[in-house]
Amino acid sequence: MRVRFRGWRKVARVERRVWNATLAQSKMYKSIGAGLGVLRRVWWRAWRRKCLRKWQDDVEFEILEELAGAWRVEQVKKGVMRYLRRHAVEEITMRRKEGEAEERQRLVEKMMQEMHLEMERLEQEQRLEEQRRFDKERREVEHAKRMEEQRRRADLQARDRHILEIQELERKKRIKKERAVIMTAWEEKWRDKKVEMERSCYRRADEWLSSNAAKEVLLKQFKDLERDFYMAPSVENRERERMLKSNANICLAVLDGKLFDKGIDVKRDFLHLLKQQTLQQHYQQSDHDEHCILSYNHFIKVLHHLKISLEPSFLRGLYNELHEKKQDNNTCRTDDGDDAAVLPLHKIASRIKTTYQYNGPKGTPWKKYISPAHEIMMFHNVVTDERILESDMTKKKMKDIVRETARVGFLLRDRRQFWQEREKDCQLIQMEMAATVLQKMFWVW
Repeated sequence: MRVRFRGWRKVARVERRVWNATLAQSKMYKSIGAGLGVLRRVWWRAWRRKCLRKWQDDVEFEILEELAGAWRVEQVKKGVMRYLRRHAVEEITMRRKEGEAEERQRLVEKMMQEMHLEMERLEQEQRLEEQRRFDKERREVEHAKRMEEQRRRADLQARDRHILEIQELERKKRIKKERAVIMTAWEEKWRDKKVEMERSCYRRADEWLSSNAAKEVLLKQFKDLERDFYMAPSVENRERERMLKSNANICLAVLDGKLFDKGIDVKRDFLHLLKQQTLQQHYQQSDHDEHCILSYNHFIKVLHHLKISLEPSFLRGLYNELHEKKQDNNTCRTDDGDDAAVLPLHKIASRIKTTYQYNGPKGTPWKKYISPAHEIMMFHNVVTDERILESDMTKKKMKDIVRETARVGFLLRDRRQFWQEREKDCQLIQMEMAATVLQKMFWVW
């Protein structure tokens, strides 16, 4: 290309020189020269275009050659990458297969170990089962021997126990007969003593009442009783009026007088009998009065057992005032069909003490209260059933009531002493009976 360029430069110089030389020539020569110039210019431009086309062809060939080289390199790279990828896939596949084969081998080894352990366990269980069967048979044989021995001993013990029971029954019958003979003699002795005690008590009471020393005492008691009997209702003594109107107080006061007339002590005999009835009814183990409750029907049974009759209205009033609702389903019912609540024993005991303050001293047959029918004060003799209203009361009758109350006081003190001596004598007789039994047992041994 440089050689060609230099040739063209030379042509351009020559043409320049020719142009400069022909500037002074003729017009025709100029036109010829111009035509030649144009011809040379056209030829130059054609030759130049030819060179440019050749240069373009060379450049395109070089570009294509470079593209072909790059494409060849790319094809080589792609082939290498395909080979590497195929080789990697083959390696991964082979390694995975090797890992799976190793895993299968480990699983087979583990299964073989488990099968070996399972076989050992089964063999051990079989040995243990045989041992248990052998031990069970041995225990059954030993149990049969023990049961046979126990049956033999039980037969001997049953025979001995039967003999002992027969002996015990005979002994109880004999002791019961001896005790009955002794207690009969003891009761006859104390029955006679009781009659003698009451006679002597009434004799001493009559002697004291006829003495000069008793006049002032009886006069004072008469004044107190008269003032209390004729006391008008007021706000200050409303508690007294309530107690005198209370059906519970009236019922218990009448009951106290009838019990004393039959020789039954309220605290020692009557309340104890009620407590035993409640224990028998409810199977309670506590001896506290707060835990002892009594139904209406059982209270009536106790009164029938003691052969004491009370007005039903007083009994219902007693339960209506002092009752407590039962918590279980064993509710008792009164004669009119209502659910009767239970009556705590401690309320009966406390209300009986209240009657001694408002309705009359303990044991006296004359009880004062407000008549439910007339709404006025009255005295009621619970033994003879004599009733004296406030309008019918006279000083003579009131003095007789005071004297009767004094006689009851003497009898109450003597009875208390009599029962103490009787209980001591009973304990002494029981101790003598026990000592006699022990002495007989000693001589038998």
